[in-house]
Amino acid sequence: MLPPQFAAQRELIVQVLRKPAGRLEIKNADERRPVRPRQAVLDSPAFKALWDRIKHRMTYRLYFDNDKLVQDCTRALRDAPPIAKSRLQWRKADIAIGKSGVEATEHAGAATVVLAESDVELPDLLTDLQDRTQLTRRSIYRILTGSARLDDFERNPQQFIELAAEAINRCKRLAVVDGIKYPRLGDNYCHAQ
Repeated sequence: MLPPQFAAQRELIVQVLRKPAGRLEIKNADERRPVRPRQAVLDSPAFKALWDRIKHRMTYRLYFDNDKLVQDCTRALRDAPPIAKSRLQWRKADIAIGKSGVEATEHAGAATVVLAESDVELPDLLTDLQDRTQLTRRSIYRILTGSARLDDFERNPQQFIELAAEAINRCKRLAVVDGIKYPRLGDNYCHAQ
């Protein structure tokens, strides 16, 4: 309900309110009508077969095997694509700030340098992967040592961490999906409305 003092601006207010809603159809809750189920559909054999499969009261349980997860993650990391050496690329440019904004003029002679493994400072691998995957340090240690890919970490730490975190998180998602079971709660079932 719009207060009477705003009645003159009603169209403008409706226009402003409809703009963020886009094509969203807003229905008046006072004009609700009950929806009647089609009895022919409820009596059909296909619906009865579906209802017999889903009518039982159930809960869900997540069965999770940590050793299998570690094995799957180790295999996924071992089979991951190879990692290239770290590269450093730099370019030179002149930057001029004027009334028309910022202008950059790049100079010729961009260079790419492959970094030696001894030049790269190694981050704390276990802590970084623990933050990204929420696994224990022990599990991550088992995955990393089992994968035999720690040389890749020395070669390109950032790319290795991203690759390992992605492989571990993918395996975690699959383990959760595969581990969901739906046991029945006795012979009770929901009644069709």
